[in-house]
Amino acid sequence: MSSADLIAGPGVIEVGEFVDMDLPDSCEWELLNGTVVSLTFPDFRHSLLQRRIYELLATGLRNSSVHIELPYMLSNLRAHRADVAVVSREAERRVSRIFPSPPELIVEVLSESNRRRLYKLEELEARCLDQGTLQFWRVDPLTRTIEVRDSSGKRTLYGKNDAILVELAGDSALIPVGEVFEDL
Repeated sequence: MSSADLIAGPGVIEVGEFVDMDLPDSCEWELLNGTVVSLTFPDFRHSLLQRRIYELLATGLRNSSVHIELPYMLSNLRAHRADVAVVSREAERRVSRIFPSPPELIVEVLSESNRRRLYKLEELEARCLDQGTLQFWRVDPLTRTIEVRDSSGKRTLYGKNDAILVELAGDSALIPVGEVFEDL
């Protein structure tokens, strides 16, 4: 495996055990079907895009809570981190360690590290949308586009002259795609 390593444990690990583990800070960690998986660090451009998207969403969605690297559960045996996520403030108040379900909006910035994951992004997207995510974004820095799939299954590809409408729990914002990629 070139971009991820597995940590062998005493068997299948559940999310509760996973969040209690003392794992090194040298990389990101996810739980995939009961196995702890280390992911390579994203590059600096990936981090810049995360921050830019965070800032645009946080400015526009004043009644929601925006996070970078938000941990969430898909099942007792799967825990992931969203590059950027938006959740309601009410949902945020109910969580102490890890979100028990996927966030309302998930943003994944495509990079070498997540293009080589052990699972397919399409499968993750489908499961998140099935479990309550309203929008799932794939941000592609190579093509400077953002593909958005909503909970109805509709896919829309946005380019530099487009803006993405985000509506969550009475909160809304228009995110200009050109600003996401500006000067990158």
